[in-house]
Amino acid sequence: MNTPETLQTYTLAEVCGILKISTRTCKAMLYQGKINGFKVGNQWRISDNELRRLLGYTGARGAEDDQA
Repeated sequence: MNTPETLQTYTLAEVCGILKISTRTCKAMLYQGKINGFKVGNQWRISDNELRRLLGYTGARGAEDDQA
């Protein structure tokens, strides 16, 4: 589990690039509660855990790990 000292966060632009969606779509998803984020000043931040949730990571080992 991430502690406040090691919490990785991403900017809105970084998340949009990773998810391959527009800034407008990403902001809409934030305001709708489909993406959990927080603001630092007037800029959005999204946690690493939230990004993993959006990408469908389950925390289980993937098939790539089993081949090693």
